[in-house]
Amino acid sequence: LDHVDIGMRPDLLDMLYTGSFYSFRRPVELVRAVVAAGSARLSIATSRAPRWLREAAEAHPESIQVLGFLPHETVVALQRRADVLVNIANDDEAHIPGKLYEYLGSGRPILHLDAGKGDEAADLVRELRRGLVRLNEEGQIVDALDTLKALKSSGRMAEAFDLDPATVEDYSWQSIGRQLARQLNVLAGR
Repeated sequence: LDHVDIGMRPDLLDMLYTGSFYSFRRPVELVRAVVAAGSARLSIATSRAPRWLREAAEAHPESIQVLGFLPHETVVALQRRADVLVNIANDDEAHIPGKLYEYLGSGRPILHLDAGKGDEAADLVRELRRGLVRLNEEGQIVDALDTLKALKSSGRMAEAFDLDPATVEDYSWQSIGRQLARQLNVLAGR
């Protein structure tokens, strides 16, 4: 963890994406936007980085870094250090990526890249004021990066978003477990 400098440079908007690159997510626009924006870096913790992504990281090491597979506790620690966490919508708008719930608990702003078709995850990020939502298009993402960089440099990131853990308590694994237990007790007639 000490060798990864995520969140350690005040001159850089440090973003983190954790998870897989499934065929139903479109990360190419994000990578293009980060490279185009300058003074932003996207770190990616994934067990299977596609070839095009490894090539982009080699061509633009100041903007893209592939961290490879990291243990879950390391990933969670990095999430808490990043300036912004990136969530990419699935093509099926009704499916909310599970990683989003982990991100909600990190206390960090989320940049959610909307698929543009009634995305439930986008609605959740907006409703909770947990970050920015933009269409998954290069120009929209660059605009979001500019906004996030300005918030970071002015020290207003925490006031721009509701990062209070109490706000997202209902989405924690503990709360979800309690809700499930209550429903199972109802079904069991207890």
